[in-house]
Amino acid sequence: MAVGRYKGRSIVWKPQPKQAAFMRRCEDEALYGGAAGGGKSDALVIEVLRQVDVPHYRGLIVRKTYPQLSELIDKTMQYYRPAFPKARYNASSHVWTFPNGAKNNIPMQVVDGMIDKLIEDGYVQKADTMEELAEKLNLPVETTVASWKHYNEMAAAGEDTDYYKEKHRLMAIDTPPFYGVRTGAWFLATLDGVTIDTNMHPCDENGDPIEGLYLTGNDSGGFFSVSYPNLLTGLACGRTMTFGRRAGMLAATGQA
Repeated sequence: MAVGRYKGRSIVWKPQPKQAAFMRRCEDEALYGGAAGGGKSDALVIEVLRQVDVPHYRGLIVRKTYPQLSELIDKTMQYYRPAFPKARYNASSHVWTFPNGAKNNIPMQVVDGMIDKLIEDGYVQKADTMEELAEKLNLPVETTVASWKHYNEMAAAGEDTDYYKEKHRLMAIDTPPFYGVRTGAWFLATLDGVTIDTNMHPCDENGDPIEGLYLTGNDSGGFFSVSYPNLLTGLACGRTMTFGRRAGMLAATGQA
């Protein structure tokens, strides 16, 4: 809903004095506190709109629970669409994309330029059929081909009934040549884990913190909520180091 007009354009939001001071700051970092209803959430949501003309800008808003995040999503719907009609919201990943020319972290042109060297060095295998690729990777041919066909069937149906991958990430692998890498599993991040408070204490079944115990990294939950934002390089490692440092400081000083 417009709150006024300026040079023929609708004004969708006006800042309160504290919000205006927050947005006028020259510092890269700011702490904006206060009681509920003080305008902090609106300021965060609108702050993103002030940066969308910057190519490759990425904004991240984190909330402790999904209901809290849902409230912010509703606010973005209220403000972003009127301000930028061409902006698009992805409900699966909870990401807004603005028409500012932003690209993925590593353009496909860069990846394409790496493939030939990786094949030459033996890291990547290339084949015209899935049977041939399975043999080159030393994988069971019949099982590999069956898994490949099953995945393509799910991609065509638009539903991953095995691992519940989001629909927009399902892409059929049906055009040769096929490429493959033989690699081992690794553990990067979890979408679940034990709930912790802001002092890195794990919480019991009643939501109360367990004093004297600290939990960070992949064992701690709640950070990624329902989706992993893969356009934010280093987020999992960054939060682990930051939370780990905070837990160490609190434990060493006895503050919490």
